[in-house]
Amino acid sequence: MTNDANVFYYKPGSTFSNIGLLNLLEKQVIDRFTLQKVELARGENNEPWYIQVNSKGLVPVLVHNGKATAETIDIGQYLDKQFPDHPLHADDAQVIEKLQRWHAIQLKVIALGPKSADENTDKRAADLKAERDSIEKNAQANPALAAAYTERLNLFDARAQGIMSFERQQQQTQLWAKLLEDTDNYLADGREYLHGSTFTLLDLHAVAMLYAAQTKWRLEVPADRPHVKSYYERHTQRPAFVKLVQMNTAAN
Repeated sequence: MTNDANVFYYKPGSTFSNIGLLNLLEKQVIDRFTLQKVELARGENNEPWYIQVNSKGLVPVLVHNGKATAETIDIGQYLDKQFPDHPLHADDAQVIEKLQRWHAIQLKVIALGPKSADENTDKRAADLKAERDSIEKNAQANPALAAAYTERLNLFDARAQGIMSFERQQQQTQLWAKLLEDTDNYLADGREYLHGSTFTLLDLHAVAMLYAAQTKWRLEVPADRPHVKSYYERHTQRPAFVKLVQMNTAAN
């Protein structure tokens, strides 16, 4: 844990950490923050020092002037307010309303959730149990953080239930397909952005989600969504996105 007043806690390559980094890059304020990696594979987000940063164990977390903000939409709104240059129109209610559809997509559930009702999930269940046991061990060793660890365990259980559910996997798959269909239709008349005439927080999330879907989760954009494909390819040429890919490559 760093003592700096301005820190961005993130997991290199994770979907929402990418969104947070891209936000800092688009706003051109990334140099104002210390970038602190959190190794989820080693359970660092479940350790006491990080639970004190964010009781849910989430990444990313932005700390600015000592104040912590989690959730990528909240981070985007905070950055737009604190740093008005290079606006992403995070105060536009329509931008946020449309963005909520992208934010609700759980790519991990689509990619890793059971693809049939009778799929064997014993290995996944054992892995989840081992991680939960580790969180409980930390909780027992740190009674002063009991309330925070309860919050962490509640979130863990909810997410574990989702990743084990065939019904949730099917629901999320359908939501993703419908989102891509609606987006393709919206872009069909040559629109460059998903709202208005400029790049917004909505576009930032959409491009980062499409990037994660294809490169992390192997969920290719279907061939019958050509407008989504061209939209994605166009915006991946933005300097901020190019820098993001360079950072991820360097972190591997």
